[in-house]
Amino acid sequence: MPGTSEKINKLHQRLDDSGFPGKITRDVPIAPLTWYKVGGNASVLIEVDNIENLINLKFILDELSIRWMLIGGGANLLVSDDGFEGAIVKLCGTFSEMQVDVDNTKIWCGSAVPLLNLVREGSLIGMTGIERLAGIPGSAGGAIYMNAGTFGEFIGGLIDSVDILASDNTVQTLGPDECEFTYRTSRFQHSDEIILGCLVVSDRGNPGEISAEIEKRITRRKETQPIEIPSCGCVFRNPEGEKSAGFLIEEAGLMGTTEGGAVISDKHANFIVNTGNASASDILHLMALARVTVREKYGVTLKPEVELVGSDDSLEVILDARGKKEKT
Repeated sequence: MPGTSEKINKLHQRLDDSGFPGKITRDVPIAPLTWYKVGGNASVLIEVDNIENLINLKFILDELSIRWMLIGGGANLLVSDDGFEGAIVKLCGTFSEMQVDVDNTKIWCGSAVPLLNLVREGSLIGMTGIERLAGIPGSAGGAIYMNAGTFGEFIGGLIDSVDILASDNTVQTLGPDECEFTYRTSRFQHSDEIILGCLVVSDRGNPGEISAEIEKRITRRKETQPIEIPSCGCVFRNPEGEKSAGFLIEEAGLMGTTEGGAVISDKHANFIVNTGNASASDILHLMALARVTVREKYGVTLKPEVELVGSDDSLEVILDARGKKEKT
């Protein structure tokens, strides 16, 4: 069986032979591509600018049995200290484009478009509901994948359709019901489909009022969340019931707990922040500590919201194993 390095050499040659125009970089640090700013290197980073080139790349990656994953803005990723043995694929070019229909309050948005840009354009045309995405980092594709939102409102409620690249390399369009949006979840977390873009639609409102609400929500986030320090946002999903994950972690007395360069924020307990020199292991240690402590005190098992890159084990398995160490 050829090793990863040999497979990457073959991949590079195959892409060169096919005239692939995207940028290909070997042994790339992944940390700068994420909001957490931690983790090791990827075997190769490949940038893709359109659907045709994406299909060609995906076909070759699968044919060579190279492990690969797509990343967007990197806002919800925790990269292993060992990095990722395989190819990281990042979309650019046409995937970063938007088409704004002012008359019908619609925006077609490529999956690589930063949410900041979508919110700005949506507010300018009076798109009601776009304020629910205010202050959320990352890309449109990542937001759809996670069904991101704020204050109980999510992007799924604005989606008219989502364009995807299916497992058979055909381009398909899904309606909102087919996306299976629920709290912090979509079908894409359980499939190998690639989100290409989406159509965002809403009723028309007053642009000034929408902009004011956006500023209000951003101010509230700044006051209640440590958004000025590298993190992934909330590390755990809120459990069912009235008590949030942050409330349970705070009540467990864990705010301010440190491990290496990571700390459970004293501003919002569901944020584990990188104070400057944290490792992925430091962050995982604090996640496991929070999870086992909350489970023992309140009988609630917190489910991770952040996604771990570069491990064959699931994040829940890793946290449970570390949690056993915390108890001994």
